[in-house]
Amino acid sequence: MISRRFILISPFVLATLPSCTTSTVNGVTTVTINLTSITAWGEAIANAATLLAPLTGALAPVIAAIAQTAQTDLAAVTASAGGAAVLTFATGSVPAAIESLLADGQTILTDISGLTGTTLNTSVAQTYVTALRTVVSVFGAAIGSASATPEETNMTEAQALTVLLAR
Repeated sequence: MISRRFILISPFVLATLPSCTTSTVNGVTTVTINLTSITAWGEAIANAATLLAPLTGALAPVIAAIAQTAQTDLAAVTASAGGAAVLTFATGSVPAAIESLLADGQTILTDISGLTGTTLNTSVAQTYVTALRTVVSVFGAAIGSASATPEETNMTEAQALTVLLAR
């Protein structure tokens, strides 16, 4: 049986994402990705930080700062695209601005993972966390990031983007 984890990290998933195409020549995999998808994922990460910050107790200023960092990283991605509708890069040389934006989402998940006794235990907060995990997984798989840890969630990308008010 093929697990969702396998599907998220396999090259097959890259080819099935509507906003992403891949090609491999001489062992080098090149990803072409629609800038609107990266923008939506970046907005979702920034919005997740904004939505989660008030629910994280003493960690709120840290999470709120990540929202600002994600906005800055998203602006850097847009600037590096230079007005292009798509970005093309080898999976081994993902642009730094894109890696940084993904890292923002991963940092939020890492920072909140150990929180207990906060309002993060509410169903609304858990919905935000699940949506963020989904976005980080899809984003990481799309860019072929070795640092992305695929998460098995019960939410589709479209649902996650809606929950996190992106698009």
